[in-house]
Amino acid sequence: ADPFTREALESDVPLTREVAGDESPHLLVSMPVVSGLRWGTLRAQFDLSEVNLAIATSRKYMVGFTFLLAVSSTAIAYFVLSLQVITPILRMRSMAFRFGSGQLSARVRLWQSDEVGQLGTALNGMAQQLQDYTESLEAQVEQRTEELAGANAQLVRANAQLERLAKTDPLTGLHNRRHFMEQLEMEVRRGARIRHQYSVIILDVDHFKSYNDTHGHPEGDDLLQRLAALLQINLRSTDVIARYGGEEFVILLLDTGVDEGYATARKLQQSVAAQPFPHEETQPSGQLTISVGMSFYPHDSRDGRKLVRFADEALYRSKELGRNRVTRYDQVESAIELRSV
Repeated sequence: ADPFTREALESDVPLTREVAGDESPHLLVSMPVVSGLRWGTLRAQFDLSEVNLAIATSRKYMVGFTFLLAVSSTAIAYFVLSLQVITPILRMRSMAFRFGSGQLSARVRLWQSDEVGQLGTALNGMAQQLQDYTESLEAQVEQRTEELAGANAQLVRANAQLERLAKTDPLTGLHNRRHFMEQLEMEVRRGARIRHQYSVIILDVDHFKSYNDTHGHPEGDDLLQRLAALLQINLRSTDVIARYGGEEFVILLLDTGVDEGYATARKLQQSVAAQPFPHEETQPSGQLTISVGMSFYPHDSRDGRKLVRFADEALYRSKELGRNRVTRYDQVESAIELRSV
């Protein structure tokens, strides 16, 4: 008399219904029995408690399997992603850091040929270009540095040469007047600090104009060169010898007092007179001679320019007395005093 049975009796097709039971659900099944004529209906009832338990168990297994499958798939995906993308990117980052730190030979090593591999190849190509450009630039800088060093060395040598030429008489190779006056002023300043003495000598060739006019300027220049060489032979390397102008020479005898300085001047005057010179027989005296004047620091003055002027006055006194002699400035003063008396 239940509703499912009445419905099943009236149905020509199989029916199923799930109904609640007292302890567990039940499955009601009906099947019409037809053999030519319908002669009845089969009706069955199944307890679903074991089926539902089996389904619940299967669901648990399925959820666990799905979770494990998801975790495994994630791990596999991460491994593949790491192998194909993350690791190459980390390698490229490490290579870029080492390259930026100065390791120009740093390169990234990748084995794949996909987009990441192509990126690594492009990065290596740019690194190689930068390395080539940097090495080329360094080579150019090194070359330019060497060229600049060479140019600076040449400039130093040229400046030294110019400085030497600026202080050298081109004819005789001795110092020129400018250098002599600089050295004299330096000695004057040194004399203001410490006690010392020196002699100033001025000499010129007797009757040089006559020699020049008779034999020509080339012979006169040769004579001055020979005289310069003779002065260097008879003086110390510490003495300052300069061509003062024309046929005049000036000498600074360092650390030399009055007596020693006078003896040195006499030695020079006698050496020139004894030295044979070309064409000296045409000179008025039959030989080539010099006249010498000298002054002393601090005996005559502590002023450098005055010492030169005093030595020059002593030279003219030697000329007045007949040439081929040495005159000290104090002898000029004595002569002036005698004339005034």
